[in-house]
Amino acid sequence: MDTLDWAQGQWLNEPPEVHSEADSLRLRTAYQSDLWRETSYGFTRDTGHGLLHPLADGQAMEVDVTAEYSE
Repeated sequence: MDTLDWAQGQWLNEPPEVHSEADSLRLRTAYQSDLWRETSYGFTRDTGHGLLHPLADGQAMEVDVTAEYSE
């Protein structure tokens, strides 16, 4: 299994706090950030955060997410 260097990714809406290590990425999201496309209410939200990196055909990525929800 290959690993990706976080620095090779490109942020879609970089979060206000980012801490990266070799095997983990910790971040704090911006207040009221969200990613929704064409909701039932007729609006689009594209303020959420994503660290993007292209993958070759036939490649896939596995991600574990841990979150501390407070509101």
